[in-house]
Amino acid sequence: MPGLDPFTLYAVTVINIVVCSLALLFVSRINPTVHGIQQCGFGGLLIAAGFILTPIVSQFSRPVLLPIPTTVMFTGALLMLAGLLAFRGVFSLPSGAILWTVCLYAALISFAWFAYDSLAARAFITSTGLGAIALASGWVMWIRVPREDRPVYWTNAAASYLHGSALLLCSGNALWGTPHARIFGAGKVEALTVATSNLSSFAFAFGLSMATNLKLQRVAEKQALYDPLTGLPNRRFFEERLEEAEDRVIRTGGRIGLIYCDVDNFKWINDGLGHNAGDAVLRNVSRRLRAGLGVGDCLARVGGDEFVILIENPPSSEAVFDRMKGLREAVEGEMKVGERVIEVGMSCGLAVFPDDVGSPSDLVRLADAA
Repeated sequence: MPGLDPFTLYAVTVINIVVCSLALLFVSRINPTVHGIQQCGFGGLLIAAGFILTPIVSQFSRPVLLPIPTTVMFTGALLMLAGLLAFRGVFSLPSGAILWTVCLYAALISFAWFAYDSLAARAFITSTGLGAIALASGWVMWIRVPREDRPVYWTNAAASYLHGSALLLCSGNALWGTPHARIFGAGKVEALTVATSNLSSFAFAFGLSMATNLKLQRVAEKQALYDPLTGLPNRRFFEERLEEAEDRVIRTGGRIGLIYCDVDNFKWINDGLGHNAGDAVLRNVSRRLRAGLGVGDCLARVGGDEFVILIENPPSSEAVFDRMKGLREAVEGEMKVGERVIEVGMSCGLAVFPDDVGSPSDLVRLADAA
């Protein structure tokens, strides 16, 4: 591009990284419950600081300062990776692990500067370290993303993969020279790295902001549709699922089975042993019920100690009865609550449409009465 000299590109890159990092810090400020965004913002500022320090340090006559800019950039990239891990809830990267990784990187880059005195070795270590972190960041935004959220998360991942690939190309160029100079000349590789750096910075900030909004939306949906104590769907979720099943049965035929359960003597447990014991019993019961579910079944907590299981298209009423019997056997028995072991029982009733009732809306009433 005419008039766009290397210094201008360098300045534009630094400004872009700073602006994107400040945007992430702003997002973390207005969404303090979302983890990791603040780390990503500070990590981006460290990368920008490394860029700024590079020409400044080169003006000093003390060689010991030379590895500092690249170490600062590596630290920033590692902090951003730690922020992404916290954001996705994959696992936490301990501060001790970050510190030791930075120390190892600083030792390697110092060795390349002073002991080995090789420009190619310095470029290889710098590009490989940053490229590996970029690829790892892409992986974090790629794994275990629900289908409906993939356009947001995977766009961010693609930008990280692109920048990481460009950096590894730069590593190969430093390690093996330019055997294919016409295609991958040093200048072309550096231009590609600068371009992908700007692209990934913008995509990272924009994509992570969108992912934050999406994450908050999913949390709000979960709070509206799921029971916070057991993690099971609540009454609202169950009623929506029952309406969907009713529509399908009316259109295509089939059956709907419903099992209604409650914990025996739960009031005595809750009042006699305390609310914490009652909560522990409900969590244990929900885990045991969940373990006995079939494919496509919907288990929900619809009251204090009341659970319902929706079974779509059971082959017969007898199959629903067998499922109910298996669920009762899975739940009933001894259960450890704190320091005590208590005997837990469960009462269940069932109803099947159209075998027992003429309308799916009567299933809950009949199963509860049963």
